[in-house]
Amino acid sequence: MKLRLGLTMLALAVVGTGCGRHYEAHEVANIRAAAGGTLNASTLMVRVPEGAVLTAELTPFDNEDEPMESPEIAADDPDTLEVMRVSGGTEVHYAFIGRRVGETTVRFFAEGREVRRERGVVTER
Repeated sequence: MKLRLGLTMLALAVVGTGCGRHYEAHEVANIRAAAGGTLNASTLMVRVPEGAVLTAELTPFDNEDEPMESPEIAADDPDTLEVMRVSGGTEVHYAFIGRRVGETTVRFFAEGREVRRERGVVTER
């Protein structure tokens, strides 16, 4: 009896952790790119020429279509691609600055955890 109760509680705990709110996607708006920079709205891949700046509004949403708290974006190599938060509130704009030709990983965070990774590419002008 105790073993059956223990297995039932374990099963409920496993099922319970799979439910609830979780990251779904980023909404991308207001992209402004100089000198041919691009931000793919579906993959979030950033491509910026060296010395150029791309700005965009990026908002993470959960599976219930609610905006997620504490969004942040960072590049693994900021000497290649620098990412700066340029405004706060409900509209969060970021600047992607091409520092030197190369590639890096761009990490997207929400509610204190990493929710997504994508390539960041800085091209020659």
